Amino acid sequence: MPKILMHRRTFCRLALPLGLSLLAGCGGGADNPFSILYTWIGINDLSYPKDESTNSEITIEARASSTGEISGGDIDWDLNRTSGHDISNLRKTLSDNNHKVTYRFTAPSDSGTIYFDIKVKAHGYSDTRSFSIDIR
Repeated sequence: MPKILMHRRTFCRLALPLGLSLLAGCGGGADNPFSILYTWIGINDLSYPKDESTNSEITIEARASSTGEISGGDIDWDLNRTSGHDISNLRKTLSDNNHKVTYRFTAPSDSGTIYFDIKVKAHGYSDTRSFSIDIR
């Protein structure tokens, strides 16, 4: 019966790729084989008017990317006015499997700057962006 000998150097060269292969195999069929190692969600696109007229309809759009254990049904969005005049008639529309959100609202009748935070969240992970719109 032949003996199989493995030199220490050969073992060390094979250990890292073998270990990574085993970790990738634990991904449960996800598109990203390293999803068990890295879960993330972030806002990668945010569009809004820099300034707008009083009483006009304002549209804010944002798009998020995610990795790991996050799927579209897990994603939620919040838009919070942090300072400035009140807004009215706020509506939220989700699309692209909740990765995209569109907010629409009516600008106040008084001029001034309104400050916002927009937040995307899922499974305890989140990303927030701050921005402002000048009402003239």
